[in-house]
Amino acid sequence: MQMFDRRRRTLQAHRGRIAAGVVAVAVVVPLWLFFGPAQLGGSSTYSITEGTSMQPLLEKNDLALVRPQSSYKVGQIVLYQSSTLHRPVLHRIVVIQNGHYFFKGDSNNFVDPGYATKSELTGKLWFHVQAVGGILGWIGSPWHASVLAALTAAFLLLGGTAVERRRTRRRGPLTTASAPHEHQPRYLEPVTQARLTTIGVLAIVGVVLAGVGLAAPLNRTVAVQGAYRDTGVFSYIAHATKRTPSYPTGTAVTGQPILVSLFNSAIARFNYRFVSPLSHHVHGTIEFQALLLSQSSGWQNLYTVKAKMPFTGDTAETSGALKLRSLYTLLNEISSASGTPGAEYSIDLQPVVHVVGTVAGKPITSTFSPVLPVAVTPSVVRLDVPPAVTPPGATYTQQTAAAALGAVLRPFQAGSIPRVARNHIAIARYRVPVLDVRLIALIALGLAGLLAILHGHLSRRDSRRPIEERIAAHFGLLVASVDALELPADTTPTIVHDFTGLATLARYLERPILRETDATGTTYAVDDETRTYQYRTSVMKPALVASAPAPAAPSHGQELRTGRWALGGVAVALVIAITLVASFTATTTVPASRAGVSKPASAMSQITPVGCSSLALQNIVRGSGNFTNNASHMLILGTSSANTITDNGTYNCIVAGGGKDVVYGDRTDVCIIGPGSGTSYYSCTKRTG
Repeated sequence: MQMFDRRRRTLQAHRGRIAAGVVAVAVVVPLWLFFGPAQLGGSSTYSITEGTSMQPLLEKNDLALVRPQSSYKVGQIVLYQSSTLHRPVLHRIVVIQNGHYFFKGDSNNFVDPGYATKSELTGKLWFHVQAVGGILGWIGSPWHASVLAALTAAFLLLGGTAVERRRTRRRGPLTTASAPHEHQPRYLEPVTQARLTTIGVLAIVGVVLAGVGLAAPLNRTVAVQGAYRDTGVFSYIAHATKRTPSYPTGTAVTGQPILVSLFNSAIARFNYRFVSPLSHHVHGTIEFQALLLSQSSGWQNLYTVKAKMPFTGDTAETSGALKLRSLYTLLNEISSASGTPGAEYSIDLQPVVHVVGTVAGKPITSTFSPVLPVAVTPSVVRLDVPPAVTPPGATYTQQTAAAALGAVLRPFQAGSIPRVARNHIAIARYRVPVLDVRLIALIALGLAGLLAILHGHLSRRDSRRPIEERIAAHFGLLVASVDALELPADTTPTIVHDFTGLATLARYLERPILRETDATGTTYAVDDETRTYQYRTSVMKPALVASAPAPAAPSHGQELRTGRWALGGVAVALVIAITLVASFTATTTVPASRAGVSKPASAMSQITPVGCSSLALQNIVRGSGNFTNNASHMLILGTSSANTITDNGTYNCIVAGGGKDVVYGDRTDVCIIGPGSGTSYYSCTKRTG
C-alpha cells in the first residue's frame, strides 16, 4: 500500500510538472515573440538613447522599445538607419514624399540630413523607460555580462544545494535500513545535476556553433569601395568671327554660351584620369560621341565626334570640332521636314572610356561615359545644367550655380575591387569570425567530452562508496577505521539519528569520525573527550529491507517552500537573462552630434582652420567611414579612424581626422593635412591648419 501511495504521489507530481511546463510554454512563447529582440527571433528592438535631440520626451540613457509597423505616418517617432550619419536614429517623421521619409528631432532646429526609405525604418516607438538604458549599456559590456552570468550560475547552484540539504535533513535518518537505494544518493544530487547541466549546455553550445560555423565559409569576397576612381574634365572653346562687348577676347570658353551669329565652330574636349591610391596598371580606349535630339519631334541621331583610339597609363584625351554652321543647316532641314520651325534641340556630348587592367593585383574592367548636356536654340548654344533640387524639409545649403556647373564639368565614378576577407557571423550585435566560432565549438565539445568522462569516473567511484563516506567527503571530514570503540567509564553514548547530524557535529568539534564495523552493522562515532556521539547502521536481511518503512514524504509546507525557492530562482534567472539579452541587442540611437545644423558666422570663424579662412564656410558636416558630401562652403570633419571622404561640392574645407584616410576633393577645396602620415589627398589644395 505504501508503495502504491508513493507511486500515486509521484505520478501526480509528474502530471503537475507537465501541466506547468505546458502552461509555461503557452505563456513564454507568445511573450518572447512579442517582446523578444528582433536579432533573436522576436519582433521588438531595444534602443538606448544617446543625446538630447528628442527632449523633453526622451532623455539620455533612456531605454526605448520600438516595433515594426505596416505603414508609418507623419508625427510618429520612428527608429531608422541613417545612411548619412551611419547609425540608427530615433526621430519624428516630418515629411513623407514619394516613398522618402524625412525626420527631425523635437529639440533640433534643423531637419535630419538625408532621407530614409521604408526598408530603412526599423519600427515605431512603443514605449520607453527612463534611465534604464544606461544600466543596460553597462551590463552589455562583455566583461560585465560575463561576471553577472557567473554570479547567476553560482547563485542558482548554491541555492539549489541549500534547498537539497534542508530537504535531506527533513527526511530523517540516512540509514541503510530506511532507504537503501532510492533516497540516500540524493544528498549529492545538486553536484551531479550541476555536472550534467554543464555537460549538456556545453554539448548544445558546441553542436549549435559547429553547425553554424561549418555551414558558413571561412572567407568571403568583399568589394573594396573607393579602390579607384574614373574622373574627367569637360571643356570647350570657340573663336568668334569678331570681337564684341559680349566676347572682348574674341573667344567663348567653358561655361559661356555661344551665339551662333558670332561663331562658326567650337572645339569640345574631354580629359580622362584614372585615380587610385593602390598600385595599378591600366590601359584602354577612348572615343567621343554626340547624340543630337529634337525636343519636339523626338528625332535623334548619334554622331562620332572623335573615333576610338587606344591609350596606356592613367590619362587620356579626346576632342572634336562642332561645325555650328553645318549643324544649324541640318537642324533647319529637320524642322522644315517635321513642320516644327524654331524647335529646340539638345546635344549630349558623351565620351566613352573603356578601361582594363589591374589594381592591387586584381583585374578590373570599367566603362566611364559621362554626359555633357548642351541645349541648341535658334540663336544660341549653351550648357543645359539642371538646377539642384533640395528635398522638402531638409536643411541643406542650397547648391550654388557654380557647384552645379562644376558637378557636370568634372564628372567621376568610384570603382571597387574584390578581395578575400575573413567571414563573420552576426551574434546579437557582435560579429564573430567563422574560424573563431569553429574553435569555440571545438573547445565546447572537447570540454563536454572531458567532463562526461570525469562524470562517469566520479559516478562509478561514488557508487562503490557507502553513503556515509560520501557525506563525510562532502563535509571534508576524515573517517578513521578502528577495531573497537571504547567509551569512557560510566558513560553512555549519545545516539544521533542521522549521519548528517553526526557529520555536522564532527565538523563543529573539529574531530574525526571513528568507524567500527562488525557482523551486525557499522557504528560511526565522534568523541569530544567528555561525550561520545554515535550513529549506527544495521545489516538487515532482505525480508526486513522489503518491509522497512518508507521515508516520510515532505509535508505540504515543505513542498511549498521548496517550490517557492525554485520559482524564485527561475524568476531571478529569467530577469537576468532578459537583462543580458536586452543589453547585448540594444542599439545606440538619438546621436548627440548636430550634423547639418547651421552655425553663426562668428562661431564658424572661430573653428575654421587658418588655411581655409578664405572659403566663407557656412556649415559643418561630420562623418565617419565612407561618406560623401554634395554641398558647398562646408567644413567637412572626419574622425580619428580611417575615413574615405568623397566631396562633390566646391570651396569646402576638408579635415580628414589624422588617420590613414583617402580624400577625393575638388580643385577648389582645401585639404588640411593632419598630424599623422598615410593620408592620400586627390585634386584638392593641401595646406596645414
